[in-house]
Amino acid sequence: MKGILAAIGAVLSAVLASLCCIVPLLLASVGMTGAGTVSALERFRPLFLLLAVTLLAFSFIKVYRKAPGCCAPDPRKIRAQKISLWITSALVLSLLFLPYMSAGPRNAQVSADTADRVIIVQVEGMKAPCCEIIVTKAIQKVPGVKALKVSSLEKKAVVQGTEKLDAKQLVDAINKTGYRASSYKEDGGKR
Repeated sequence: MKGILAAIGAVLSAVLASLCCIVPLLLASVGMTGAGTVSALERFRPLFLLLAVTLLAFSFIKVYRKAPGCCAPDPRKIRAQKISLWITSALVLSLLFLPYMSAGPRNAQVSADTADRVIIVQVEGMKAPCCEIIVTKAIQKVPGVKALKVSSLEKKAVVQGTEKLDAKQLVDAINKTGYRASSYKEDGGKR
């Protein structure tokens, strides 16, 4: 019974560790803004990761250790516990790696040679590729956007657009997601 409870705890810990990416993706998919505010949970991610791995290890010890000789458990029950544990392990691992596997939409190459305007916006709060999805969707709704490239590693969005592209609208769109557009600059484009 302790092994099952530990496995359930491992799943819950993995869900908590991935909330910073799961919730924003769900909110963005239904068109809600403010999704980036959940990224505040990112600082607790190492704690939740450690808890999930520890509970999973405890579950493996409970399921795979030899029972005392006096009470031989039912082999079917043991087999069912082992299968359940491996399924739980796969679920936990997929949840733990979700923020790094969810690469956003392919960003178009941005070239100052073909753009009327290119605006580079610094975006604070993006930690993983899943954050790029939310910022990309918000920017795509701004009038005048032709192509864009959002990078959580560089913490910036490079947006190529027409003369209608307004930097203030870009900043407002990003800020509505819960991430913070800290500064922007215009870079070349066709003149």
